[in-house]
Amino acid sequence: MIAAAVLLCLGGELSDPGPQDQVARYRALLAAGQYVQAITVAGGIQDDLVRQQSQVEARYWCGDLSGALAVARSALAAHPDDLQLLNMGADLALQLLQIEEGIRWSQSLARLAIEAPELPQETREFYSTKARNHLALAVEARHAQDSRASALFRAQLTVVLVCLLAAGVGAAACHKSGRFS
Repeated sequence: MIAAAVLLCLGGELSDPGPQDQVARYRALLAAGQYVQAITVAGGIQDDLVRQQSQVEARYWCGDLSGALAVARSALAAHPDDLQLLNMGADLALQLLQIEEGIRWSQSLARLAIEAPELPQETREFYSTKARNHLALAVEARHAQDSRASALFRAQLTVVLVCLLAAGVGAAACHKSGRFS
């Protein structure tokens, strides 16, 4: 009884906050930049889809991109047609250079945005634009990876050729010095 009075005086709650209160609390923490606390509160949201969306979002803003991607993967396994998860997942995958995954989710996002007649036109256009942007980034990222791989191959080939040349010069020098002795 005394503990309950103390909690009330300090602004605490006697029971768990309702589902809407958890989401509102999460949003307030996120808006205040308290990302670690937002992750904790997001974990307590009852609705599975909203909880997973919130955990991806909070981890993203916290700077835990690989953690956000892991949550997005899990969430998309359970909710493969959720436009918000597909958008966040594609964005994270591309940022972390998981290009094939980013492409797959971007293509799903584009397809679902077009095939969802129940969505308002502006929402469909928003997600279609996001999908196109993700796919354009994927093309750029793939090109950059290919360029890096090509440059690495050229550098390795140059090192091999220089080593072969040095070995040949060394062998010739040994052979020449052995002939004149």
